[in-house]
Amino acid sequence: MLGHLGAGLANPQIAARMGLAPSTVKDHVRAVLGKLGGVNRVQAAIIADRAGLVADRREPCGERSGERSGEEGDAR
Repeated sequence: MLGHLGAGLANPQIAARMGLAPSTVKDHVRAVLGKLGGVNRVQAAIIADRAGLVADRREPCGERSGERSGEEGDAR
């Protein structure tokens, strides 16, 4: 859950990715924020990033370097 918060996802997006009801995600997010000392979502995202729970955001999900559509490898 904290990793999804760190990625900047909204509750409906988290719910879709985890196969949960949005209300369940809301409850879990509230619990996570409470466990972190009542921080807000932005502070939780920073904590998640520093803990290494956030995937590298430089590349879109599901794509590896050199596999983007229309991108060709270096032909030397």
